Amino acid sequence: MAASTGHRVPRNAYERSGGNPFFLTEILRLAPRRDAPVPATVDAAIRARLCRLPDDTRELLALAAVLGRDVEVPLLATLAGRPPLEVVAGLAPAVGAGLLAAAPDPAGHRFVHILVQQALYAGWSAPQRAEVHDRVVTAIARRGGGAADDARLAPHAAR
Repeated sequence: MAASTGHRVPRNAYERSGGNPFFLTEILRLAPRRDAPVPATVDAAIRARLCRLPDDTRELLALAAVLGRDVEVPLLATLAGRPPLEVVAGLAPAVGAGLLAAAPDPAGHRFVHILVQQALYAGWSAPQRAEVHDRVVTAIARRGGGAADDARLAPHAAR
């Protein structure tokens, strides 16, 4: 890959691409830095897949992107103002499309590629992101889950 793109392959390239050759090639060609935004070509491919999903699913995925790559369904349900089973049903088309995977923990899902999560997250404006992160902090603080929740709360509070 380094020979074909002219860039040294960063350590996180596999993680960012999830091993997808198209994503990996585009990352190395267009965004070799670790903190670089999702390349436009990858973003366009992801958005084309998202357009095929129901509006409800896209809305849930956008909220889920603020939570990070790993999505806790009960927390997403609180943010969306819906029962958890309704959220799971709403996410099912994204699972079927290969954008989201059900985690072994029945209360969780995971974006299949971090680039999918990053592309969705980039769709929020800075004030919108701040507002949703604030809602996440409030939701986590209300449930009072101790040290584990404190660790989850910190990144959202910082943002």
